[in-house]
Amino acid sequence: MNKYTNEGINNNTFDLLFSNVDNLSEEEWGSLEDISLFGLISTFTLRERDASLVSRLKSIGFDINDITYDEENASYRYLDEKNNIPFEMISDYIDNEYIKDELISEKRFGNCHTMSTIFAYSIENSMVVTGYIKALDQLVLHSIIEYSKDEEIYVIDWTRNVKMLKSDYERLTGFTELARFNGDVCYNDLGYLESLNINSKSYVCFRDEIINDIEKNKRLFKREK
Repeated sequence: MNKYTNEGINNNTFDLLFSNVDNLSEEEWGSLEDISLFGLISTFTLRERDASLVSRLKSIGFDINDITYDEENASYRYLDEKNNIPFEMISDYIDNEYIKDELISEKRFGNCHTMSTIFAYSIENSMVVTGYIKALDQLVLHSIIEYSKDEEIYVIDWTRNVKMLKSDYERLTGFTELARFNGDVCYNDLGYLESLNINSKSYVCFRDEIINDIEKNKRLFKREK
């Protein structure tokens, strides 16, 4: 068995850097209420919703019927006595049927790093941001897109098919940032990544270091077109 990844990282080191963090101490746990609400919004953006999950969430106070469409602002809104969370579905703005199908189905899960880098290039002044989100006693490595519009900062989460205010997103997920880079570099980088078969997790966490090394030794690498 090969001890190293394609990038030359020892497999044990790779797992240490990029695997989810389990068994957090109880004081580090994410909020059950926030995680449940984010789970409800994520379920809402699916074409086929898990009825048993919707029922369980309702039993602890989070009703999918509390999500309504706000005609004036062309967005959805979760509203109850404690929360007022506006959000949009990315799929509402996608014409490509294949991509739309991924966004509204479970096909979207597990593609956060790859799709954030692909999608960010089409969004002006965007950033690809990688960090950890909280899932009760676990930290999960995750990538999102961040950008500013009308003096507000928004987050796009591909695997939840959602765009929302960064402040709301960070509250609901407990997101903590590890790395970021400009979305407009992604298209040019992809040629190198394909030719060198670089893992998407390595790229989003160490993009600047990887590309700087490639640029220093450009003549040794063939960029795929």
